[in-house]
Amino acid sequence: MIRLRKYIFIILLCFMILSQISYSAKAISPPSWIRGEWKCQFELITITFRFNDIIIGEEFITMSLKDSFPSANIEEKKSESKYEVSFNVHGVINSFRFIRVSPEKINYYTTAMGFTAGPQVLYLQERKAEELGESKEEKKVAKFGGGSGTRMDPYIIKTAQHLDDVRNYLDSHFIQTADIYLFNYTTAWDPIGEYSIKNYNGDNKAFSGSYNGQNHKITGLNLGSSAVYSGGLFALVGESGELKNINLVDSSPW
Repeated sequence: MIRLRKYIFIILLCFMILSQISYSAKAISPPSWIRGEWKCQFELITITFRFNDIIIGEEFITMSLKDSFPSANIEEKKSESKYEVSFNVHGVINSFRFIRVSPEKINYYTTAMGFTAGPQVLYLQERKAEELGESKEEKKVAKFGGGSGTRMDPYIIKTAQHLDDVRNYLDSHFIQTADIYLFNYTTAWDPIGEYSIKNYNGDNKAFSGSYNGQNHKITGLNLGSSAVYSGGLFALVGESGELKNINLVDSSPW
C-alpha cells in the first residue's frame, strides 16, 4: 500500500508538471495552523506550507503549487481542522486533503486521475519565519476590522487602534462603523499624514485615500503641540484625498 501511494503521488507530481501553462498563478493561502514543513511517516515526501504557497518534494522532485497552475484551476477549502486544495487539469479534478490530528500531526489524502490514496501521516518538522509570515495584504487586514482597502471594499475602522493605523496606509480607503474613544491616548494625538513648514523639499506625506466617518463619534481627540502647524485628526490631505462625515466630540487643542 505504501508503495502504491508513492507511485500515485509521483504520477500526480509528473502530471502537474507536464500540465503547466503560461497563465498567471493564483495566490495560495494555507491556514496558519498548517504552515511549516511536514514529512511523511514512511515515505520520502516533504510538504512545506508557506503563507502563499505549497512546496512539495519527493526524493529528486520539488515543485511549487503557486507557480504551476492557471489561476482558474485552483480552489481552496479551509477550516480550523481541515484544508483541501483542488485543481482541475484538462477536465480532471485532483486534490490534496489534510486533516489536523494534533498540532504536530496531520493525515493527508491525495486524489489523482480517479485514484485516492490515504490516509498518510505527516509529522511537523519545523516552522520558519518565512513560512509563518503573513503577506502584506494579510497584515493589513489584521490591523483593521475587515475590508481590503479599495474604494469599493474599504478597511473597517471601529477601534482607536484601527484609527491610529490609518497613518500607515495613506493611499487606502476607510469607513468608520462605530464610535471611537481616544481617552486612552494620554499623550497628544499624532495627526495622520505629515506636514511641516520646514519640509521645503516636498517630503510631506499627504493622505490620498478616503475616510468616511459615517457620522460616528470620535471622542477625546487631544492635539497638543501638533496644533501649531497642522493640528487635527489629519495633518495633510492630498488632492485626491477625501474626508467626509467625521464627527469629532470633546476635542482639545492643547
